Amino acid sequence: MKKLICLLTACLLLIPASAAPAMNDYRYDDAGLTLSLPQGDEWVILTHDVQEGDPAIDFFDSDLETLQTSMDQNNIRFEAITQDRMCEITIVIMRDRTTRRTFNYALVEENELQSQAQAYVDKDYSRESPGLDYTSYELVPSGDILYLNFTGEITNETADSRFVQYATIYNGWMVNISLLSFDGQMSAENEQLAADIAASVRFDQALEKSQDAQQYIDMAIGIGIAVLAALFLLRFYRKKQRQMRLPSVTGTQPQDSDSSSADSADDQPPQQ
Repeated sequence: MKKLICLLTACLLLIPASAAPAMNDYRYDDAGLTLSLPQGDEWVILTHDVQEGDPAIDFFDSDLETLQTSMDQNNIRFEAITQDRMCEITIVIMRDRTTRRTFNYALVEENELQSQAQAYVDKDYSRESPGLDYTSYELVPSGDILYLNFTGEITNETADSRFVQYATIYNGWMVNISLLSFDGQMSAENEQLAADIAASVRFDQALEKSQDAQQYIDMAIGIGIAVLAALFLLRFYRKKQRQMRLPSVTGTQPQDSDSSSADSADDQPPQQ
C-alpha cells in the first residue's frame, strides 16, 4: 500500500513539470545578459540578431529591414509568440542616462519603489491608451535582481487582453518582460511562464555603482522608465493589431524639469 501511495505521489509530482514548456537560453551581449525563452513548435522566436531567411520574418508578415528597424527603435531584443497569436512575450532591454543613474532597483529605497509603482496602478490612461489599466503590483526578488511585477488589462470595444510584466534596472540596464494574453484571461501557466523567464535573467557580473553625486539625479524617472517601456513596445505591432482589431497602446514620459533634456538623441528612451 505504501508503495502504491509513493507511486501515485510521484506521478502527481510529474504532472506540473510535464506541462511546463521547454526553455532555451538566449544572449544579449551588449548588456552581458542571458535569459531563457520557451521552445517548441507552438512558439515563434524573434531575436535582436535576426538574419535573412529566419522563418519568424514570414510569420510577422514583414521583411528583415522593417523588423530590425522596429525592434531597434523600440529596444525590443527578444519576441516570442504562439502560432495561434494568442500569447505574446516581449523583452525590452535598454540603457540611457536615467537607467544608469538609477543603476539597480535593489539600491533604491523600497518605499520609493512602491510609491512609483502605486502611481502607475492609480494612473488614468484613458486619454493616451483607452482601456489600459495596471491593476496590481508587487516587489519580487530574484537572486540579487529586484523586480517590479505588474498585472493589468486592456479592455475596450475591440480588445480584451491581460498582461503580466516584470520590470527591473540592474547594472544600469532596464529589463522589461511583458507577457500578453489576447483571450481575455491570464492563465496560471502563463503567469508561471512569465515568472520563469524573469527568474532566468542573469548578468555576467554585478557592477558597482559610481559614487558620482550626479548619478542620483532623476531617480524617480529612472524608476518609472522600466514601466513605461511596456507602453511603447506595442507600437511594433500596429499592423498585426489592425488585423486582430487590437488597439495600439501609446504612452509618454513623465515631465520633469531635471530630466534628460541635455542628452543626445542617441541617449534617449523611445518617444512617441
